[in-house]
Amino acid sequence: MRALQLQPVFFEAAFNLAALLQEIGQEDEAIACYRQALHLKPDYAPAWGNLGVALRDARPPDIPQLFHYVGCMAWSRTENGVPGNEFLMAVDS
Repeated sequence: MRALQLQPVFFEAAFNLAALLQEIGQEDEAIACYRQALHLKPDYAPAWGNLGVALRDARPPDIPQLFHYVGCMAWSRTENGVPGNEFLMAVDS
């Protein structure tokens, strides 16, 4: 947390803090940190994946944001012309 206070543009600190917060069940805080990390490095796929899981696991879940997120991921990823099947299956599990 101190690293983010000192240098708020430190992507690795934001991502690692988000993962730690998610691990201990603080999804709302993790979501905010994943968003900060993605603001700094928007092409980092693991942060997008972890954000989706945190949105899914948040209590209460933010259903509109989760559906928006899944729709964006499905639109942006295609494999053999089929949008995002592998990601959608992971979010459903």
